[in-house]
Amino acid sequence: MHNLITQSPGNSPTALVVDLDSRNLYETCKAFRELGYRTFGATSFSDAKRFLIAEHPEIMVADVRLGEFNGIQLLLLATELRPGTAVVITNPSTDPVLAGETRRMGGTFMVKPIDVAELIDTVRQKSSRGMPSDRRATDRRVLDMPYFSPDRRVAERRRT
Repeated sequence: MHNLITQSPGNSPTALVVDLDSRNLYETCKAFRELGYRTFGATSFSDAKRFLIAEHPEIMVADVRLGEFNGIQLLLLATELRPGTAVVITNPSTDPVLAGETRRMGGTFMVKPIDVAELIDTVRQKSSRGMPSDRRATDRRVLDMPYFSPDRRVAERRRT
């Protein structure tokens, strides 16, 4: 895991950014740090999974391509561990099937390169805790997440 941890007050919200591309990882982490988040960066599924289990971040931005695993699997884990987690899945190209799966599972799909202002607006709308500058209490809703497996995804594609 990259050591992109920023020291912030203990009550600061936490963001996890997962991307194999170190430049995208750095730029996205930097944007969240500037907003007051304790920000962690990971370049692998296993590092991201360990962090999700240990820290339960409020926000996660993950690339869909993470080697053997993918960002959708991280989305499921994040929302299982902490319902209401704001999750953004990124991909270098538009993919309607992937975008639909991401939405059905409670996440937001964005095409790279990510516009940081658009990302921040998306996170503001989705975050259960709000941005650090927004101290209003927010409604924490438990998302009804369907069970996901690669076999089920293939079966769903065949039906459509």
